[in-house]
Amino acid sequence: MTRCADLWVGSLWLCCALACASVDVAPTSKPLEPPVEAISFGQDAGAGNLLLVQPFLYNDDYASAWLFSAKIENYLELAKKKGWLNQRTVVVLPAMIGTWLIAADESPTLVQARSFEDVKRLLQSRLWFDYWTQMPFAPASEKSTHTTFALKSSAMAQSYQNVFGKIAIEYGVTVVAGSIVLLEPRLDGNELVVDTKGRLREVALVFGPDGRIVGGPVPKAYLDSVEQGYLQPGDLTALPVIETAAGKLGLLIGSDAWYPDGYAALKQQGVELVVALGWLPVNGGWQQPWPGYRGAPQPSDVAAADVGTLSYRDAWAKYGLPGRLATSGAGVGAAVYSRGRVWDLEMDGQAAAIKGGSAHEIPQLAGPLLVNLWLGEAAAASQPPPPEVAPAPPPPPPSGDDVKPAKKKKKGGKKKSRKR
Repeated sequence: MTRCADLWVGSLWLCCALACASVDVAPTSKPLEPPVEAISFGQDAGAGNLLLVQPFLYNDDYASAWLFSAKIENYLELAKKKGWLNQRTVVVLPAMIGTWLIAADESPTLVQARSFEDVKRLLQSRLWFDYWTQMPFAPASEKSTHTTFALKSSAMAQSYQNVFGKIAIEYGVTVVAGSIVLLEPRLDGNELVVDTKGRLREVALVFGPDGRIVGGPVPKAYLDSVEQGYLQPGDLTALPVIETAAGKLGLLIGSDAWYPDGYAALKQQGVELVVALGWLPVNGGWQQPWPGYRGAPQPSDVAAADVGTLSYRDAWAKYGLPGRLATSGAGVGAAVYSRGRVWDLEMDGQAAAIKGGSAHEIPQLAGPLLVNLWLGEAAAASQPPPPEVAPAPPPPPPSGDDVKPAKKKKKGGKKKSRKR
């Protein structure tokens, strides 16, 4: 029995050594962050606004929850100076933004690794006992990735809630906090907790101005072929509509925005605002040929000839949020993506803002971007009453030269004839 235990421990040490040997720990060079561009559409009509935050992220921003929070707050400080934050503001952040909190409070070697695969191997080496005792029983076909996220799921959930709950309170706004990968997340009162024996899901949460979670975790339903190896899909037909001060809000995470089911489910609940949380970890992917639907059946309204022919950008305009928003019945739609590079994931994508059936022109920028969309309609400016017309002044009195003497009237009538 003792010999078997020694062999088991020795095998674990050997696996750890092999994992460490395969990790390239040379730090990557951090790109210079471009200045923040800010665009606003419409006028403040007192109905609130959507503030889309396209952050420029690098793995160093995830070295701690504090650094990550400071990065997001920098963008909100700029929005605050522009007068774009109020109690009816809904701040929208992109998909996967919370997932990289897996690196929070880890070693500089891990934070500065060259690839996310190296990050996973370094975590597996540090937490080798928990990893190797849990990995064989992981409820997924891609057991390694599932177990790696499972090891830090509780800490990630706590950091995610602390960061975005604090931001919502500090700025007095509603925050759509982007998505995060967690173990079967749920609410215990107002605390975000995970089930250590559950499946991994990608979810997004909304925080109200009081810092409390509004509704529950909104899951991603449509998974690509890689995600299906470690993620559990949600039910797109049961998507919730969340009440906010700006209106009834629906969320679509990643590829969910490409399928008609979600829009139909949101329409049944009277959705007014639909936001898509984008994620495209491919450098220059927006202009590359669109690969089509990977991992789930292609919707019936998609032309087969468009796959591989349209660019990702043109396919998104036709089959993504811009092309499908009208089917939800919502009058406002928006989409947001991250930019920058997190380990070897160099991100692309373009924000969108749609109101009243018209899409606003937003330049495609590689750097950080703020897009403010005022909701409602500004009241028409009241016309001032016409000026009162004063009566014409009396004519001036005539001058002395113009006065003619009045003729004397002759007295009497006809002269009577005298009698002689």
